[in-house]
Amino acid sequence: MQNPTTMADAPDAPGSIVIGEGVQARGTFIVPGRAVLNGTLEGTLVAKDLFVGKTGKGIGKFKAEVADLHGQIHDTLVTTGSLIIRATGRITGVVYYREVEIEKSGQIEGKLSQGDAPAEVLSASPAPQPDA
Repeated sequence: MQNPTTMADAPDAPGSIVIGEGVQARGTFIVPGRAVLNGTLEGTLVAKDLFVGKTGKGIGKFKAEVADLHGQIHDTLVTTGSLIIRATGRITGVVYYREVEIEKSGQIEGKLSQGDAPAEVLSASPAPQPDA
């Protein structure tokens, strides 16, 4: 597993995406590498690695092999490997994980399940669409 500094400091690696602080994005994102979230993302994101910085906020459905949370995720998070919730991290909603580590003051509110998520979890509802 990569350490969080590497995940945050190498955003220009091929197949990666960065949502910067102050940026608001909506939609569905399929990221073959690393996703760094320091702004707000509303929708669906599937990535190999997910790093949510202290200013990052995800609203919707998120799936990653490894997730390292310093910020917030609201709705659904699925990790197929490790989930690390740092002291400033917060998850509200439904969480599926294989391994979990929660630092003192890290928060989870909702349903926590160890093991695989049902297949329909990420496809249950479409990403939010902007008002026309």
